[in-house]
Amino acid sequence: MIAAPELRTDQEPNLPEETRAFSRWATIIFSISSLSFAFYLAVLSYEGFFTRYLADDYCYANPALHLGIISGTVNIFTHWSGCFSAIFFTELGSILGPEVPTFLPMIWILLLISALFFFYSYGFQIQQHSNNRIQAALLSFATIFFFFLMAPNRYQILDWPIGSISYVAPLIAMILLLAWFFRNVVLDLVKMNWLNAIGIFMIAFIGAGFSETNTALLITSLLIGIIICSFAVKNGKKWKVLRWQFLALLGAVIGFLLMLFAPGNQVRQNLMPVPPSLVDFLVTSLQFGLYFFLNALRTMPLPVIILFTISLLIGVSTSSSRENSAQLRKLKSILLPILLMPVIAFILWVSIVSPSVYFQSAYPEDRALAGAMLLLVLLISLLGFEIGRLFFTVLPRLPVLVQRIFSSSALILILLASAYPIRAAVLLLPEVQKTVLFGQAWDRRDALIQQFIAQHQTDGVVPAINSQHGIQELTEDPNNWVNGCVATYYGLKSIIAH
Repeated sequence: MIAAPELRTDQEPNLPEETRAFSRWATIIFSISSLSFAFYLAVLSYEGFFTRYLADDYCYANPALHLGIISGTVNIFTHWSGCFSAIFFTELGSILGPEVPTFLPMIWILLLISALFFFYSYGFQIQQHSNNRIQAALLSFATIFFFFLMAPNRYQILDWPIGSISYVAPLIAMILLLAWFFRNVVLDLVKMNWLNAIGIFMIAFIGAGFSETNTALLITSLLIGIIICSFAVKNGKKWKVLRWQFLALLGAVIGFLLMLFAPGNQVRQNLMPVPPSLVDFLVTSLQFGLYFFLNALRTMPLPVIILFTISLLIGVSTSSSRENSAQLRKLKSILLPILLMPVIAFILWVSIVSPSVYFQSAYPEDRALAGAMLLLVLLISLLGFEIGRLFFTVLPRLPVLVQRIFSSSALILILLASAYPIRAAVLLLPEVQKTVLFGQAWDRRDALIQQFIAQHQTDGVVPAINSQHGIQELTEDPNNWVNGCVATYYGLKSIIAH
């Protein structure tokens, strides 16, 4: 009988011709689907070319421009914020120039796709699948597409420079860290490679220094990983796996403590409300974690269904009847991850909302939920993939005609799903146009301010620009904090917008 064959880029000579033909068609369709998701992400990258400094960007740029990157970082670290990684990379971007923000969205998209590609590729190998690059690529593009499509405020986490550095960069670090763990398992690294160890420690340390929200997510993820590996890994290989995670946990905890006890963080905490009691903190965090999940499913059912379907079909096609059928019949190895993943995801959602509950007694701001949304997309993707593997245990037992119909239908469905990101890209165009107009208006205002400077004016009056996606803009009040940061950035005494 011909089961839904494994998609391989290296054609095996002993496979039936029908299987090789299916593999060729599947590769073509998977490539088309990947390109359709990439088209939407290309539109986002184009929109990023018109992003500019907004609000906090000016405030964070001023220390770097007037004190230098090191002194500027220390100044903010001691007087306002303990998020040392976010401060340093923001200061670095400020030194490099105002053109940097225009390339950041494209850079984040490329880094996210690359990190997820390694994450899925090595994950496939750990589950004893072949390392099929086209499947890993499709899942990576699909994951990032749905992440930005479903994000509560995409502009603030992708286009706004300070927002993207604080909330997207640490997600890239965490995915790379997980992919690195998978790589060490796949390669069965026995000796402690110090370069490898230093890299893992530094990624965890730097990843813990972007924001309290993502630090909580990182540390909780590492703790859960250690617990799972303690039970799941055989004794002979247990330490080989756990040592890397303990090393990453050490880096993350040191980064967390550095951020927690930073002088600047103490300043901010003094401005926060009194923390809730332990009981209120736990109950509210649990409620907010559940609310995020239910609200996302209620408001965005179609993206959830499409992502789950694509992942399920990939899970079926990734399995190999010749290599894995015996293992796949052990339903425990598939059912256990399916049952555990929602529980783990919920614990991580609770960890994400907990800093906002503790420090602000409030539900997190939209941009602070970036990690929660990526986690939701990963959960849907991995659940679909594992259920697809589970379904594969039944497929080889069906009649040949049914298998052929299923295999062909799976490819057709994936091809039809490719129209969804194209539609989303078309619907995005009006919003992109608004960003383009905003960028052009910002450029005209910048040119006008440069004229003030050339004429040695110390007070400036510029046309008002509508704010973008809830981010504050210049006002008529020269004492407004945004006005003050903009004036300092340009070297003016004051500036107002009418």
